[in-house]
Amino acid sequence: MEAFGWTLARPLGLAALALPLALWILARVQRDPQRIAIGTLALWRRIPSASQRATGARRSLPWSVRLVLLALLVGTGALVGPRRLHRTPPRTWTIVCDLRPSLSLPAPGFSPGADGERSRADVLFEAAQDWLAANVSATDRVVWRSPGRRDDEGHTPPPSDWREPLAGAPSPDPEANDRPGVLLLLDLAPRPEPEHAGWIACGAEPVPGPVGIVAGEHWTWDGSALLSAGEAAPRRVWIDPASPEALVRVFEAWRAGRAHAAVDGFEAATDLAVLADGVAVDATGLVGRDGWWSEAGYSLAPAFRDSADAPWAWLWVESARDDDEGEGQPVLVRHGPGRIRHRLVTLSEPSGDPAAFAVSWSELFDRALRPAPGAVSVTERARAGPAARRDPEPPNAAPARAAAGATALEPWLVLATIALALLASFLRRAPTSRSSRMG
Repeated sequence: MEAFGWTLARPLGLAALALPLALWILARVQRDPQRIAIGTLALWRRIPSASQRATGARRSLPWSVRLVLLALLVGTGALVGPRRLHRTPPRTWTIVCDLRPSLSLPAPGFSPGADGERSRADVLFEAAQDWLAANVSATDRVVWRSPGRRDDEGHTPPPSDWREPLAGAPSPDPEANDRPGVLLLLDLAPRPEPEHAGWIACGAEPVPGPVGIVAGEHWTWDGSALLSAGEAAPRRVWIDPASPEALVRVFEAWRAGRAHAAVDGFEAATDLAVLADGVAVDATGLVGRDGWWSEAGYSLAPAFRDSADAPWAWLWVESARDDDEGEGQPVLVRHGPGRIRHRLVTLSEPSGDPAAFAVSWSELFDRALRPAPGAVSVTERARAGPAARRDPEPPNAAPARAAAGATALEPWLVLATIALALLASFLRRAPTSRSSRMG
């Protein structure tokens, strides 16, 4: 029995409420005064009639009776044993999803083209939904997380586009996610195994198929070797002309070396678009990685900060370790499938290794280039292993301690009952003592 954050240890004790109710009824029922004929009628006419006094008595209970009623009510409260409810705080479960292109391959037992074909991502999300239904309460918080996507919160799997793998998306790092309350969705069980996190692995088996476009040709993997599958149309790429000159120069060299086709606008760049967020210099600082660095003038465009794309380059300060946008370490370059976004307005000629600047950016362009439809690398197509599962340690697993004094209310109710009963007894006897002294 619960109400207003309290529960009753012995709810049957509420039956004791019948005692104060019976006493109240008895106290309200009074007999009419006995009629006695006397000769001093005129005297009695000067004071209120007996019937009026009786009516007044019925309307007002003596203080001794009131205190007894209150003592019975407080005693009933002690009898039922009130307890404050100590609700544990909501727990947060984090579901970390592997969204590499290999998760679009058929799950083991579901061959391509078969009726009811299901991808590895489909199997994992369905298994995760079943696990949540069996292990997560309605008050718990569930956060879905994957590299390259903004966190999503909810009990059911996130939007359907999460089942579409991301080109260039890295596999979740089991070591970095080894915390209680974390469940990894993977194709194969992590090695080495996390100590606290759990996982659901759908299993994998080699799947021959297209692996990409190289030097203008489609290439496939037949399970043992790479084979050319004919000429491919040039990839369509574009860079925002508002980008710094040094970046445009490297992009054009990369495009020519890969035989990609340049297009005139962002919407026509179906395979890769390099976007510039901001045209005004709001601040300056060093940016660099992979052995190069440059003086950069950058904007503080809010649209860039709201992007869920993965970070690639930060303002170069010693504390720049992750994608946090704290004071002094803003992210300057992000990337996602088929796009690179930056807020570089100016960029000086790079210092450091002369070739490092071109190599570093070319690797980023290759990583962000949208893969050909159905293309998955040989490494991912050749992965093999059984399905596996292990539940994570629950978050906030330590039992919540009872609040101080939460169970101390019952003794105080008993003491209050005794005090009220003694006071009622004293008031009941007080008039008798005065009458004896007057006699």
